[in-house]
Amino acid sequence: MSTVDFDAIMARYKSLATVGKSVSGPSEIAVERTERELGLKLPPSFVRFLRESGGKRPPFWDVHPLLANRDERKLDFVRANELEHDHELGANPLPAHYYTFRTTGPGDQACFDTSSARPDGEFPVVLWVHDESAEENLDSPLTWPSFVDWLDEELDGLDTE
Repeated sequence: MSTVDFDAIMARYKSLATVGKSVSGPSEIAVERTERELGLKLPPSFVRFLRESGGKRPPFWDVHPLLANRDERKLDFVRANELEHDHELGANPLPAHYYTFRTTGPGDQACFDTSSARPDGEFPVVLWVHDESAEENLDSPLTWPSFVDWLDEELDGLDTE
């Protein structure tokens, strides 16, 4: 269980979120559609984050959004994971139980590890390093107990930039 206070994390996030246009968070329909398409229940903290962040983000930082309208889909949560699990692309595809929610400029990915769900619906977060092999990524992954713990550390890095 995370000891990190979600409200405090969001206050820090909002103080750094100076880019983007304010929009409402994903609707319940968008969340349900994403979950249905992936066959996965999204972590409650991630859904809450998407709703409370309101489309604003720190410079050069973002997570994959949830979009309800397929015509608008660019690289949303579902499409990003379709691509990341595609073994025909010849890349270093993610294991089936990893779902990426953020991709960095160098191609590293923050992922939910759905192989070990907690009773509260949260998943551990792992970092899939683009320049490492699948074996290297799976042997000793960098992990956090939950999305909120990952976000707390991510914000520490943004505070120092």
